[in-house]
Amino acid sequence: MAAAAQDELGALVQSLPFNDANSFRRKGGRRVHRFDHGLVAPARDGPLVFPYQTLRIYREETHHLHQNRRTVDYIGVQWVFQREDGQVWKNLLQRRPQDPIDPLIGMYEQALSATCVEQRDEVLQRLAAGATLSFGPVDLDVSQIKIGTQDAPWSDVTGVAVEAGALAVRAKPVAPHPWIKELDLRTPLAGIPNFPLLWQLVQLLHRQASPGNPDVNP
Repeated sequence: MAAAAQDELGALVQSLPFNDANSFRRKGGRRVHRFDHGLVAPARDGPLVFPYQTLRIYREETHHLHQNRRTVDYIGVQWVFQREDGQVWKNLLQRRPQDPIDPLIGMYEQALSATCVEQRDEVLQRLAAGATLSFGPVDLDVSQIKIGTQDAPWSDVTGVAVEAGALAVRAKPVAPHPWIKELDLRTPLAGIPNFPLLWQLVQLLHRQASPGNPDVNP
C-alpha cells in the first residue's frame, strides 16, 4: 500500500481479498483496504483512494430465481463507489442462499455507514443555509422534496416509507380533486447514492414539518 494513501486516510482498519463474483474464485494479491477515513480499492492502473467525506455509494441486490420460480439460485450484490471527481470502481459479489455472508459485504456496509457520518453534519449545515441537495433522482431542501418530475412541500407530505425496494413519499395533491386522494412519489433505492444518509434527512425534514405525524416507516 502506498504511503501517500495511508497518510490521506489514516490507520489501516481492515483488509480483505477481492472477490471475483463471475468465477466464484478469489484473486490472489487483490485486496480492498478500509482505513479510518476511506477505502483503497484495486484498479488496473493502480489502487484508487476513496475518502468517505466525498464518497458516493450505490448498492443493488438481486435475487436470481431457479427455473421453478420459487427458490433462489444465487444472490448478487452490485456495489458502485464514486468519487467526487467522477472516478468509479465497481464490485459484484455473488453468493448462494446457503453460503455465509461474504465479509466484504459487511465491510462495504460499514463504509456506507461511515460516509453518512462523515457527510451528515456538512449536509445539515448546507440545508440550513438554503441549499438544495441531490441524491440521484431525489432533490430536497428545507421546504420541499422532488422525486423525478414530481415535487411536494414538506408541509403536504403525509408519510414517508421504504416499500418494495423503493423510497415512497405520500403527499396531499396540490389541487385536491375527488379522484386524487394523495400523491405517491417513489423511486427505486438502487438508483439513490448513499440512501442511508438521504433517509435520515427525509425523516428529519418530515418530522420538522409535521411533528405530530408518526407516519414514518424506518
